[in-house]
Amino acid sequence: MWRRIGFSLLAVILLAGCSTERTSPQPENRTVQRRLLEPLVVKQEAIDPQAPSASSSTEQALKKAGQPHAPADEKVPPEQKVIYRADVDMRVSRYEQAREQMEKEARKLGGYIINETESRDGKTLRGTIVFRIPQQRFQDFLSALEKQSVEITSKQIQGTDVTEEYVDLKSRLRAKQAVEKRLMELMKQEKKPEDLLNITNHLSQVQEEIERIKGRMRYLDDRIDYATVTVNLEQPIVLENPSAGLWQQILQAFVDSTAWLLNTFRKALILLAAALPPLLILAAIGIPLWRRYRRRRASAAPPPDEK
Repeated sequence: MWRRIGFSLLAVILLAGCSTERTSPQPENRTVQRRLLEPLVVKQEAIDPQAPSASSSTEQALKKAGQPHAPADEKVPPEQKVIYRADVDMRVSRYEQAREQMEKEARKLGGYIINETESRDGKTLRGTIVFRIPQQRFQDFLSALEKQSVEITSKQIQGTDVTEEYVDLKSRLRAKQAVEKRLMELMKQEKKPEDLLNITNHLSQVQEEIERIKGRMRYLDDRIDYATVTVNLEQPIVLENPSAGLWQQILQAFVDSTAWLLNTFRKALILLAAALPPLLILAAIGIPLWRRYRRRRASAAPPPDEK
């Protein structure tokens, strides 16, 4: 009885020891396997399976050159880009004096005139002047206009925000310049005439797009740096002088009546010239008919009685 119990305990102890020996070395074996595999993983990562081989075609290189890495987003907010323009309608007492003062003020602030028109009717002298003024002095010039006017009848200020367009143009320019740089590098590497021709054609297209973007940016820079101010001037013209003497009034009446007669005579001549062609046609048809009628009447009349 005791022998059986002793053998049973001995068997349990032996089984526990074997299981411990089998399970305890597993972490060590896994660590060893991981250390053995790490160099292989590093070597596999060092080899890019998609890297172009030495025999890759020029078309693949052009395709890769046309896909530059997108520039990183700028954390600094972009500078505000606004185009300002103003339209001002004003009355002045002396047109020429006001115009000279406005031009002088514009040049003082660093601006200039780009367009000017002038018209005159019976009672009013009108003119339109377009100024380009540096944006920093835009409000100063508008304040100076008020000093030259008798009355500001209308004033409108408008601002157009082109910040988004400008930022987009800068991003596109950087991308195109990166493509241009890659194509230039490919041209140095290629030796086949066909490949060089393909790269040259692609490069010319990219450079045209770059110049187009730069031209648009230069235009926006000019409009942003210089505001456009359109000034419409109006000066009433006094035709009658209430303090004039009697002889001046008589002379003015004579001049007015003479001008009226000349104007009436001129209109009559114009009316006659307009009616002359149909009158000539009627005369060419009517005069022969009238003469024929008179001859028939004369022949049909009875001869006079002889006494």
